[in-house]
Amino acid sequence: MKGEGWQRAIQLLNRTISILEALPPTSSPSIEAGQVVVPLDLAEAYRTLSVAWLRVPDTKKAYDAAIRARDLNPASSDGYRSVGNALRASGRNEEAITALMERQMLTSDPSLSRDIVPLYQTRPDPVFTVTEGPNGPEPNPACPIVRTHICLAVAEAMRVQLRLHRQREATLMMMRSVQSYGCAPDPLQKILTQR
Repeated sequence: MKGEGWQRAIQLLNRTISILEALPPTSSPSIEAGQVVVPLDLAEAYRTLSVAWLRVPDTKKAYDAAIRARDLNPASSDGYRSVGNALRASGRNEEAITALMERQMLTSDPSLSRDIVPLYQTRPDPVFTVTEGPNGPEPNPACPIVRTHICLAVAEAMRVQLRLHRQREATLMMMRSVQSYGCAPDPLQKILTQR
């Protein structure tokens, strides 16, 4: 699709999003319990809009749409992948790595290494950040740079868990990251108490 085609796709996606956002919520037990349910179609529309903005290219708008998709459906690995793609297209590889690690922590998506390893391999010090794992190259948790990314990702993943009212999961993430990766406990504890 050429530039004009992507511009038209963006127009149609924005119209679709307007319609989806105007729809009244459907009745469900979770709505009756006071929880907000977001139609997955809306999250997918924002994710697709992010892809279209990358093709134009407008990385800022692609990032904004990807963040909205991720926030609407934090259980979807596709939303995190879109955030990572928009950050990578903006040259923000460090943030892309953290976003993709956050995704893996929240969704248990095993494709993490396939998305992150190329980002680490473009660094000036790829020898230390990547190691050979049982399924091929993977981030090296013994590397201080990788541990820093892990700790940043844990903090963001904890915030998502708390937004989803998953205090126990956020606490477990904190404890595991402190024990396994040496993440500083005080900033993570502060996240738990800011609720």
